[in-house]
Amino acid sequence: MDDFQAYTIDLLQQLLRFESITPQDAGIMRFIKEELEKLGFICTILEFSEKGEKPVLNLYARYGMQEPNLCFAGHLDVVPPGERAAWKYPPFAGHLQDGTIYGRGAVDMKGAVASFIGAAKGLINDNKFKGSLSILLTGDEEGDAINGTNKVLGWLEGREEKLDACIVGEPTAEVFAGDTIKVGRRGSANFKLIIEGTQGHVAYPEKANNPVHHLVSILQALQSTKLDDGTKFFTPSQLQITTIDVGNPTSNIIPDKAAASFNIRFNELHTAAQINNWVSSICDKQNCHYTLNISCNSHPFISAPGKLCETAIEVCREVLLREPILSTSGGTSDARFIHRYCETIELGLCNAMAHKVDECVEMDSIFTLILLYNQIMRKYFQLPTT
Repeated sequence: MDDFQAYTIDLLQQLLRFESITPQDAGIMRFIKEELEKLGFICTILEFSEKGEKPVLNLYARYGMQEPNLCFAGHLDVVPPGERAAWKYPPFAGHLQDGTIYGRGAVDMKGAVASFIGAAKGLINDNKFKGSLSILLTGDEEGDAINGTNKVLGWLEGREEKLDACIVGEPTAEVFAGDTIKVGRRGSANFKLIIEGTQGHVAYPEKANNPVHHLVSILQALQSTKLDDGTKFFTPSQLQITTIDVGNPTSNIIPDKAAASFNIRFNELHTAAQINNWVSSICDKQNCHYTLNISCNSHPFISAPGKLCETAIEVCREVLLREPILSTSGGTSDARFIHRYCETIELGLCNAMAHKVDECVEMDSIFTLILLYNQIMRKYFQLPTT
């Protein structure tokens, strides 16, 4: 390992030891602030909260004041580890074994945060580039995403501080770091459908109104409808039923209520309002009493490929000797906020172990990501690559 690789591995292990389960900070934001200040970044910790909610800490750090400002965005909060006894190694120990680092957040996404900082350290040591590097980190990505990146972006706008391009370090790869670059994301709408009927004896169905029958018919109609064939950058929109709840412990009673939840991931051929109208129209055809609740905090978007994306493609091609795939697949990310301000791509580690027991990352993958990030920076700032 060279010095930058060793620095990054040590930094990652330290980050993994913070139990920063969303929205809990556990001291990680102040730790990373101190690390970045050692490299010369000017850092600001930003605390945001909605009434009645626990405050969330975020960080914005910048090295240099010249344009262009190339930003890296990520999150230091992680999902809960689940049953800790099920882990091969403690989930917050940053355990290194046979070239693999274990811990909650190793790939989603403390590994990318450490890799970018390691890559930035290499660039800063050269001290030759004209421009700025900035880092935007939140503790509210795996949670409600209310008091995180979006509010930091508003704070930057209020200061008239511009981001020219942004790399989000989400785990985007399918097999190895750099094989996929995300240039957009699908929209995501969550639905809760409640059907109200009339309770009765199963032997006298004519005296009752079975809500389960209505619910099953509606779900069948929704699930069997083809929404579209996809587009150039998006796969076909799709619906997934996530739960059906009746709560009826007795076999000879027709229940008075039945509920279901489902999610629709939709492309740019639809809006959330159109999706909601379609679901409502299917429900209306059943001629039953229903309540439909929708929540949608992510709308489909494409960040038009520009200088940053072209640079990342070129670097991935040179380093990996293959063409990266441009994709919009996967779940939501904070890129949904950032793309409104500047060109945004997502490039990170393999997503196979994200949110799983024994989440881990191979050191070689970290080394690859450090190299990719460093070379992208160099090409973006028109410096010689190594």
